[in-house]
Amino acid sequence: MKNINKIFKNSLIFLLLCFPFYLQAQILSGTVLDDITNKPIEGVFVYLEGTSINSITNSEGKFQLSVGKRINTSLMFYTLSYFPVQISNPYQENIDKIYMKQKVHGIKEVTVENFYFTREQKMKVFREQFLGTTKEGESCSILNEDDIELYYDLSSKTFTASAEKPIIIFNKHLAYEIRCVLYNFIIKYSRKKTLDIYQAEKLSFRGSFSFTDLYTSKTVPVKIKKARKEVYKYSSPYFFKSLVTNQLEEAKYEVFSKILPTSPPKQINPYNYFAIQDTLSCKLLTIIPGTDIHKDFHEGKQVSVVGVEYDQNKDTRSEISFLTDSLLVDSYGKTNMPEELYFSGFMSKNRVGNFLPFDYQP
Repeated sequence: MKNINKIFKNSLIFLLLCFPFYLQAQILSGTVLDDITNKPIEGVFVYLEGTSINSITNSEGKFQLSVGKRINTSLMFYTLSYFPVQISNPYQENIDKIYMKQKVHGIKEVTVENFYFTREQKMKVFREQFLGTTKEGESCSILNEDDIELYYDLSSKTFTASAEKPIIIFNKHLAYEIRCVLYNFIIKYSRKKTLDIYQAEKLSFRGSFSFTDLYTSKTVPVKIKKARKEVYKYSSPYFFKSLVTNQLEEAKYEVFSKILPTSPPKQINPYNYFAIQDTLSCKLLTIIPGTDIHKDFHEGKQVSVVGVEYDQNKDTRSEISFLTDSLLVDSYGKTNMPEELYFSGFMSKNRVGNFLPFDYQP
C-alpha cells in the first residue's frame, strides 16, 4: 500500500492569495452599491481574506472594519446575488464606493453521470480531503452540505466539488466558524471507477476563507488556546517565521537535506543555503546559488528541496519544495507566493481543519 504522504507529494496546493504585513491600526470603511441602479446593497459579507476580520453591510450599504494591525491582504465582498469583488490592496485603492455586478441566473445545466458512487460515498471523500483526517479535521462539521455539488467524471478519472454558496464549517477543536468560497476542488485518480484515496494521483483545491472566533479574546478557554498553539507550532508559517528570524533552535525545528525517503537524513545549517535580507515590511528569503541544496524535479521544472522536523520527532518530518529561488516572508510567517511551495510528509496532512486565521497570534 502506498504511503499517502507520498501520493500527494508536490501536488497539494492551498492557494489563499494573501500576504500580510503590519503597521499601525486602521479603519477600513466604505459603501457597497449596485453598479446599475447605484442603490446600496444590504447584507454583503465583507472580510479581509484569510483572517477573522469581517463585517456585513447595513441597510445603507455601509461597512466598517477595524484592523488592529495593518494586514496587506485582499478585501473581499461577497453576496449570493452578485459577483464577488476582490480589492487587492485596500489600503492604497479607493474603497469609498464599491460597485457590485448582479448575477443573471439562467436555467442551471444538468449534468448526467454514471452513478458508480452514492452521494454519501462522495461526501465522505470530500470531508476527508477538504477538512482532513487529523483530530482537528475530524472535529469539523460542514453545516450546509446540501449546498455542495459532487461529481465523478469517468472519462477523466476525476472527482470534483463545487458550491455556489459559501461552505460553512464548524471547527469544534479550535473553536472557529469558517466560511469558504470554494473556487475549485479536484482529485485525479490513477484508474477509473474508484474513490480509493490510495489510487489518487493529485489533490488540489482553492478557496477564499474567513474565520469567526467563537470566543472573545478574553474568554478563550485554556483548552482551546492550547489546541490552537499546538496546531500553530506544526504549521508552515511558524517554520518560516522561525527561519527568517534566526529562531529555529528556539522553535525546536531542525532542517535536513531531502528527508523522504532518505534514511538517515543529513542535517544541514539552513543559513548556509538561505540568505535573509530585511525589506521595508518583511524578510526576503533567497536560496544561495551554487550551494549543494538538494534538487528535484516537479512537472519538468527543477526545484530545491529541504526537510524539516519538529522537536526531534520523526513523525513530524516534512519536505518543502521551492519552485522559486526567492520569496518574501512577513512577520507572521506568511509568504507572498504560496503557490510556489509544495509540501509532503507531515505538513501535507494539513487541510481546512488545521487552518488558523492569518491574524492568529499564539
